[in-house]
Amino acid sequence: MTADRFKAKGADRFSTEDAEIVVVPIDGDCSSLLNDSDRAYINSLGSPRRRAEVAAWRAVVRERLGGAAIGYDGGGAPVITDGGAGKSAEDSARTKNGEAEKSAEKSAEKSAEKSAENSAKNSAEAGTNSESETKIGVAHTDRYAAVIFSDRRCAIDMESTERRFDKVAARFISPAESGLPESGHRLFKCAVWCAKEALYKYSGRRELDLLRDLQITSTDIEGGKLTGTIALPDGARSEHTLRLLPYDEKYLIVYIA
Repeated sequence: MTADRFKAKGADRFSTEDAEIVVVPIDGDCSSLLNDSDRAYINSLGSPRRRAEVAAWRAVVRERLGGAAIGYDGGGAPVITDGGAGKSAEDSARTKNGEAEKSAEKSAEKSAEKSAENSAKNSAEAGTNSESETKIGVAHTDRYAAVIFSDRRCAIDMESTERRFDKVAARFISPAESGLPESGHRLFKCAVWCAKEALYKYSGRRELDLLRDLQITSTDIEGGKLTGTIALPDGARSEHTLRLLPYDEKYLIVYIA
């Protein structure tokens, strides 16, 4: 993996064989990279923090993909759409108070976000466009926004390694996962949390159970790899490899592409 600076102020780019990841500070000045559609959407958001988060990742998308239309999938996650028709989905999403993105990125933390995901689904269905060949995924932390680009379906999550997971571990780590050889590793809980968030986003489905539907079957934290499965509607499970990327000493990125 190689890393270099992206043009957006303070941003870093990491390139792999199948994806490009850009991490940018949320408090950076990126307004010059946004277009009128972005500004209108961001101004519709109620929270200053949310406005800063969305401005940061949209600036990365603009620098990478120019004026590409941004829509939302059935789970509320942002997608790049083909053609000018994509704007209809974006405009529809704007009327839903902008909560679609937040619900996709923090799906497991607050039940109130379920209504936002439903809004995102309605917004996505309102558009007549199709997804672009370029796929994206988005994540936020207290300091950074991360965007993954790939020519295949992808997803990303990012979290502070200093976050305390002990009190909520039983909500997302199953007894079988607790029995994995690396369960005592200092990054185990953070890595499993991020991996399940990434799998949730990757699935494009809503209301998946973190214990039952999303499972981590093996970990190689020092080697930067985890294996996880997603329960499918037909009862089968799909298996996926996730990659770990430490960032800025106190953050962990987990992605799938």
